[in-house]
Amino acid sequence: SHNRLNGLHASISNCRLLSRLNLASNLFSSIPPVVCTLTAMTDLRFERNELTVLTPLIGNLVELRMFDISENKLETLPRTIGNLSALVELNCNDNNISSLPPSLKDLFSIQRINISSNKLKLLPTDVTGLTSLKRLAISGNELQSLPPEVGVMSSLTELLLDGNQLNTLPLSIGRLTELQVLNLDGNRLSLLPPEVAGMTALRELWVHDNKLSVVPEGIADLTNLNVLTLSNNELTVLPANMTRLVSLNELWIKDNNLKSHPFRQGLLPNLRLLLVDMGVKV
Repeated sequence: SHNRLNGLHASISNCRLLSRLNLASNLFSSIPPVVCTLTAMTDLRFERNELTVLTPLIGNLVELRMFDISENKLETLPRTIGNLSALVELNCNDNNISSLPPSLKDLFSIQRINISSNKLKLLPTDVTGLTSLKRLAISGNELQSLPPEVGVMSSLTELLLDGNQLNTLPLSIGRLTELQVLNLDGNRLSLLPPEVAGMTALRELWVHDNKLSVVPEGIADLTNLNVLTLSNNELTVLPANMTRLVSLNELWIKDNNLKSHPFRQGLLPNLRLLLVDMGVKV
């Protein structure tokens, strides 16, 4: 990595047992076809290159577990990426990808996908079939909605959706009972569905910089919450039962239209940070 390579000698095809190849921070405009003959490969890194297209031959690397093509200039992923059934982690953040192939649903082993900072307007329903997925990062795209079936992604522990254009959340989101981190900062949400109360494993809920006018009372059931950000919304009142959130370490409620809040000193014994506007009464 960190050279000025833009090609590879054909003799690398003799390295039949090569399992890891790091060509990050070079000048490749495409992945050389010879790389796709190295079928023992488990870890392939091409981040920070000049990739504009991904060869369909990538589907030959059926042992691949880690594939990093982040920070390139890709606009699409080939259908053959679905052949990578051993893949555990896929990083394709910071590209120009505007759609995902349906074959993504065939990544049966996938646990982590980062497709942040692209141009996705739609998250295809096929993605919700990835029941092994633990971390899904789609920050900084152009999503306006999520598939109604998102709740079937029962293994998810981290879902990053900040910096999109979401107006609503599907009711099924409450079925993500393993979810620990949900980041919705910087969207256009005017409400959280009452079903969020079902995400009882949640430790961090980020909803800063939205259009929330109300917080559902069910949020008080999220008693494992350590971090809750509700700042820069349109809230005028907070549910009194939020004092049940006794695990909170951080609570952000500034830049709203609040006149008061229910968090008298001592009610939240683990609270280390409370961000609230001057003059808001207890």
